[in-house]
Amino acid sequence: GLVSYSAYLWHQPLFAFGRILTVGQVGRGTYMALIIANFVLAHLTWKYVEAPFRNKRRFSRPRIFAWSIAGSLAFVAIGSARFLVDRDNHLSYEKRVNYGLSSACEFGDSFTPIEACRTSPSPKVLVWGDSFGMHIVAGLTASDSTIALVQATKSLCAPFLHIGPVSLADRQRGTRSAEECMRFNNSVFTYLSNHPLLETVVISSPFRQYVDSTTFDLLAPDGMTHASLTLATRGLSETIERLRKVGKHVVIIAPPPAGNFNMGNCIERQRLHMPIYGPARGCVITLDQYRGTYGPVLALLDSVEHRANVSVIRFDSLLCDSIACRTTLDGVPIYRDVAHFSYAGITYIGRKMDLANRVRMLAK
Repeated sequence: GLVSYSAYLWHQPLFAFGRILTVGQVGRGTYMALIIANFVLAHLTWKYVEAPFRNKRRFSRPRIFAWSIAGSLAFVAIGSARFLVDRDNHLSYEKRVNYGLSSACEFGDSFTPIEACRTSPSPKVLVWGDSFGMHIVAGLTASDSTIALVQATKSLCAPFLHIGPVSLADRQRGTRSAEECMRFNNSVFTYLSNHPLLETVVISSPFRQYVDSTTFDLLAPDGMTHASLTLATRGLSETIERLRKVGKHVVIIAPPPAGNFNMGNCIERQRLHMPIYGPARGCVITLDQYRGTYGPVLALLDSVEHRANVSVIRFDSLLCDSIACRTTLDGVPIYRDVAHFSYAGITYIGRKMDLANRVRMLAK
């Protein structure tokens, strides 16, 4: 009725600021409070702004226009002043996408060891994975500046031969993406088979798209099936077995601990002394959140570790205690978003864990 347009105008900023202030962890109670606030503000806006401004005898068009310009400039000035005051504390650069060696290492349906995605013309180590493969590369190069490495990565595409994840949100596009993923992985395996001097394969992925049947199906040679722990265990184990048959040593790097909020934004708001509400206000990941986020993935890694006799490098011992996991180490922001390491974070962790040497020791 009378307040519907005001309610429409208020709902977007209210819900947007709700997500910002809780760094993405908006609970049901908060949603209900925002809905109530939306209608209260809509009523007040209609009564004290919209209705009076419709009275042309009190407010002419030029006057309304002038006030609108003045208000817009005031908001721009306030925002600019805040940015200039706190610009040294913003994490925009630290939160940039972590592509590893280069953004060119986001491959399509075929892998080619281009110069931008290798540190040597004769690599000894290949990092194979999705965006989680990308985000650990800087840790390897930081811990060993001489490492001869090549990066074979494609987002949402873990190293499973003959299996591809299909998003249930868009099956048609998801099927095309799964087919492209399988072609990419086959091209990586062909490259590995043809390069006997390449000794070690580092596998890294969150693997969630292969075990979460609520959001993904899996495209396999015999058709579509639900994502499952059983199928993912068998598929990853078979991939490792095939790699060993062509003479490669294999190690898996697990995804870092994660909760259900944006750690990168949370750390930035902490640094800027800006308010954070809700469960994430301390910017720490509780073990319950970690297990809730990655429970099936942790089960997959445990299963493959024993079934395929492969080592899994985890970050838990460095980041977590018996209660929670940290999102900063010695003042260094570890995460750039809800799950990925920042460049600064993985560089620090790589050196602290001696990651490249650990890969050499544990790959088998």
